[in-house]
Amino acid sequence: MIEINESLLPRTLSYFSKPISAWGMLRFDVEERKFSGLAPLAPQVWRMGDPVEELDIVQSLQAFPILIPNVSTRKWLKVTSEGLEQSKALPDMLLVIDSSGSMTWG
Repeated sequence: MIEINESLLPRTLSYFSKPISAWGMLRFDVEERKFSGLAPLAPQVWRMGDPVEELDIVQSLQAFPILIPNVSTRKWLKVTSEGLEQSKALPDMLLVIDSSGSMTWG
């Protein structure tokens, strides 16, 4: 069991009150470059020899009610998208190095 000397508690808390009061003053903007994958850009004609997985039947039937390869079949042209995203969480660690004259080295 841990015993706490309550007479030292107010003095001990006063040491930590300054950093706690500055908590809202610090701001960390961390930007990360994230790959968000392939995004559909525009419909294209699906041709014989293209992978069947790329055929968009719904888009093809909206363009023309009969599926005719190389004419009325459609697929999506996809592009890779990458962007900057702001981090939602604070960094795990803040490292501060004080090299002022008040710090002793020995």
